[in-house]
Amino acid sequence: MSEVINILLADDDPNFVLLLRTAFEYADVNARVFAVSDGLQVIAYLKREHPFADWRKSPRPHILVLDLRLPGMGGLEVLRWVRTRSEFAQLPVIMLTGSETGEEIEKARMEGASEFLIKPFDFAELTSTAEHIAQAAVAKPQMEYR
Repeated sequence: MSEVINILLADDDPNFVLLLRTAFEYADVNARVFAVSDGLQVIAYLKREHPFADWRKSPRPHILVLDLRLPGMGGLEVLRWVRTRSEFAQLPVIMLTGSETGEEIEKARMEGASEFLIKPFDFAELTSTAEHIAQAAVAKPQMEYR
């Protein structure tokens, strides 16, 4: 993939952020990962509010990757906000979580998530997840759960 993919990653675990960035590099994906640690920062980023007002430093993402459990404003609340904004109607949103429940998957689907993924514990699986996220960023929006 030669196109640069801008990924907005919302996760409050700095170790996971570092691992996912490393997985993109290992997978040879040309991605720029812009990480925020809570739901309110996602909204500030998308609204171009301080400190994200400069699009050269904080460009519009091709995809949003949201941890389900974020401090302040949770992932489902952020997803709900994103889906009420017409300017983000086509923005793919992948929900991530460390544990899966059918209820969470159903809620994410109902709120308009593009996908719901379980955080892998193995680096090879994380690299595969990074490749999948990159492909989802450039593909047309679709609904998929795995």
